[in-house]
Amino acid sequence: MTGFPRISLTLSLLVPTGASSQPRNVEALYAAGVEALQRGQPYEALEALNSVAAVNPSYRDVQILLGQSCLLAGLTRLAKRHFEQALAADPRNGQAAVFLGLMLYQEARYFEAVEALDRAHSLAPGNPYPLIYRGRSFLKLGRAKEARVDVEAALARSPSDPTARAALAEIELGEGHFEKAEELLRSVLEDEPQDFEARTLLARVLFQAGRPAEAVPLLRAVLETIPDRTDLLYLMAQALLRSGDTEAGRATLDRFKELSAQEERIRVLEAKVNTDADDIESRIQLVRLLLEQGQGDLALPHLAVLQEVLPTDPRVHALGEQLERLRNRQ
Repeated sequence: MTGFPRISLTLSLLVPTGASSQPRNVEALYAAGVEALQRGQPYEALEALNSVAAVNPSYRDVQILLGQSCLLAGLTRLAKRHFEQALAADPRNGQAAVFLGLMLYQEARYFEAVEALDRAHSLAPGNPYPLIYRGRSFLKLGRAKEARVDVEAALARSPSDPTARAALAEIELGEGHFEKAEELLRSVLEDEPQDFEARTLLARVLFQAGRPAEAVPLLRAVLETIPDRTDLLYLMAQALLRSGDTEAGRATLDRFKELSAQEERIRVLEAKVNTDADDIESRIQLVRLLLEQGQGDLALPHLAVLQEVLPTDPRVHALGEQLERLRNRQ
């Protein structure tokens, strides 16, 4: 599981401007939603902004803000719907186009992401992110030359942008230029020491360069914050084993296998509830597994269905309490 890249960097684009003729309570709800989103509280933002959209679905940038809130809450399908609705209402809306392209990249839908980011770049030519993530999409598609052209163009506009420098490092890594990739990533971490993406990528560089022992502390620091990332657990296991720490490597590999099996079970249950919306038992099992993995954002929409269908069921009530405890810890 991965987090959405640097959403906060574009939040400033959506500061509300101008007067409104809407009822005062709608303005207050809108302001509360914007404030909650800027504080990093997506659930509170969704509650306020959904109330605004219920009155006027085209009110200011409410669809984009709802999309952002959904992304922060991990509700990517709903986010896509809001961004598409914003673009349907205003096909020249560069903000919506940028967010849609970023979301498609995050979902690993790289062909679609390239198309969406083409549009985003034409609508928002001053924003470096369409170029950065179109470049990253090209890289994922094996088109390294096109990736480099886009990322270097983004760097020419924003030389200090950490996302662009990390993207160039990813290209250098893909071409086997380990020293160049390491230099770029260490410069990013000097500016932003808590950048998990750069730290993870640097660990990959060191591992592939034959320096697994140096990758271990970087991966350990990331896994302290994101303990259930299966791709990082596998890399950590390999780094430990190649460093000679066999016991810790095998324990980490066992943890990777355990979580991978849970993720496969989640995929099976998701397929069941998507095929049969009335399969309540599968939905309950799905919510329970997601909560056990700490994925409250993904459990929330399924729990909402259960609370509507079985409002007095003690199992549903217990899952609701479990979600609340999880949210309070985050």
